[in-house]
Amino acid sequence: MLKRSLSGGVAATAVLAPFIAPAVAQAAPAPAPDRVAPMGVLDPSTLETCTAKFGLTKNNGTVVSFDETVVGSATPVPHVNADIVPVLTYDDGGGIEQCVPVAAWTDEASFDSFMGGITGMFPYPGTGFYLIPGHGLNPDTVPTESYHFDLVMGPAFTPVWSLDWTPGLTPYPWASIEAMNIAAIAKVRAMLPESIRASWDSAAYSRSGCSNLDDPELLAALVDLDGGTDVTGSFSTDFCVLADMAFNIALFRFQVEGNIVPYVINSDAAAAVPVTGAASAPILALASTLAGLGAGLVLVGRRRRPAV
Repeated sequence: MLKRSLSGGVAATAVLAPFIAPAVAQAAPAPAPDRVAPMGVLDPSTLETCTAKFGLTKNNGTVVSFDETVVGSATPVPHVNADIVPVLTYDDGGGIEQCVPVAAWTDEASFDSFMGGITGMFPYPGTGFYLIPGHGLNPDTVPTESYHFDLVMGPAFTPVWSLDWTPGLTPYPWASIEAMNIAAIAKVRAMLPESIRASWDSAAYSRSGCSNLDDPELLAALVDLDGGTDVTGSFSTDFCVLADMAFNIALFRFQVEGNIVPYVINSDAAAAVPVTGAASAPILALASTLAGLGAGLVLVGRRRRPAV
């Protein structure tokens, strides 16, 4: 029953951070980011997947995507999930853990399964989304975990390609749950047709106290936003249920648009230039240090400092 799903499923629909599959864009070289020493050479083959390590589902995780920009014309180009392995360093206050994010879904059928069979409410976003620990779509408290990513590239690419990336991520960027709710309500307003927004404002929707109303145009707009009558069914005239669904879609959109780790893959820079730390001591990740990997993977390049 949909109302039950909204209280235990849709309203808690977690880990929905999809981002349209990373587009590869040819770009002019950007100014070099600040250089920082890598956390160390990582061997992903010694790590569990995040999904297995934490038993992740849509209800206790979140999703991240990796946005690639290519500088240079060398081929072949390495990509995340094929030649570049992301490694998450995660601290929930109980100790630092490392794991390898893997795909949350691989096609539309597995996406629908991941979503708990709620087909049509959240449009299929494509592939390229990785499951990491989190608090789902609707956290009860503001999460305070720390997320840090490293990218590990196959040694076949390191003579030609270097990597720059932004390692930090804040999946839940609100200062409080109240701030999150206010932002989501404003997001719903922005997703509604302009002619309906005043009606949405007048309805004064609140997560903690919703009053049903009879506004056929607003109800129809919410049904459209929620995926149509095939999704809303008998609740197509229930403002509070429709608004709850729209609220979750807004949170979904926040994660779609926000949970992104950008990286630049560059064949115009010298990939073998050592990364230097604060003490200017060269740190060079060589393929021989990862011999245990078989094919081998190497942490190379420079990481951007997190924005202050």
